[in-house]
Amino acid sequence: MPDVIAHHGLLKDTRLHIDDTGGTGRPVLLMHPWPLSGQAWSAQVPVLHAAGYRVITYDRRGFGRSDKPLTGYSYESLTRDLHTLIECLDLRGLTLVGSSMGGGEIARYLSTYGADRVHSVVFASSVTPYLLQTTANPDGPLSMRDAAHATAEFVKDQDAFYDQQMTEFFTANGQLRVSGATREAALGLCKQASKEASMACMAAWANTDFRDDLARVSVPTLIIHGEGDESVPLHGSARRTHEAIPGSELRVIADGPHGCHISHPDEFNAALLDFLAHWLGRVSPRATGEPLPEGNELQGRKACSKIRDTSPNPTSNPKRTKPGRVPPPATKMARTSERPAPMTISMPAKPGRKREANKTDSA
Repeated sequence: MPDVIAHHGLLKDTRLHIDDTGGTGRPVLLMHPWPLSGQAWSAQVPVLHAAGYRVITYDRRGFGRSDKPLTGYSYESLTRDLHTLIECLDLRGLTLVGSSMGGGEIARYLSTYGADRVHSVVFASSVTPYLLQTTANPDGPLSMRDAAHATAEFVKDQDAFYDQQMTEFFTANGQLRVSGATREAALGLCKQASKEASMACMAAWANTDFRDDLARVSVPTLIIHGEGDESVPLHGSARRTHEAIPGSELRVIADGPHGCHISHPDEFNAALLDFLAHWLGRVSPRATGEPLPEGNELQGRKACSKIRDTSPNPTSNPKRTKPGRVPPPATKMARTSERPAPMTISMPAKPGRKREANKTDSA
């Protein structure tokens, strides 16, 4: 399908590469982790499409097959790109799935543009609510010293930094949880990113405070996280995000690393399909023991290739308040006995090679 052009003013158009399965099913939009691309969802797209969903992935600006401008990597700009994409494809009743830094885009999108087009959201290995450890955020899992060290290592040798990051990305409890070939494939996606985009996005996901944004999430929410995530630890991210969103559901994948959607696709996909089935009124094929339904035939459709975003500061954006003075949202999803309690998806530890723990961050 044609790529989407994100407009941010004169001479600031950015082409975003999109892959869309088409079909008439409910749309599910997948946002990739830093510093990979939409191709990182290869284990999810066919499964979701076979279950009857329309699946859309895209490469964030600066990454993969999208344009690589020198600027525009704040969460405000990235969220504006997401808004442009959703408007261009006229997506409604949408489920947003954001991995790692993609979770921040979900939170900022909902607080900025509202949930008129969004039915439900999934935070996967998310950087929310706030990574950097400060006096105002003592529970942040990323110290300023570690953040500075990671930046220095990236500047010194980008390839060596990516190599180390992809080991950490797939390591949990001291073991690499994927094959060498899978790790190398992910490393290849890293190298498609521009240096400017990688550096700027590192600063964005490390320094952005999403606590106010999470307070405004009022749609059904699933949080999936690897129990052994060494990049964005469970206790400093997923558990805090779960506590910040009343009625949310937390699924923890045993022995799961940061890239658990790649290392543990069966467990990840099962949790995602069950969530979608519950909230979208479908019967989960996994629950019934029936084979997955045949995928919808791809249907020809006319997609706009350009859309002008004339409202970078939309009127629907509620005024932000200072941390510590967050008003409750108008509607909140109440906790009810109908939703399952937070649970852990357990699995035997997969064989893998051990490595020394080395704390830097991958998002």
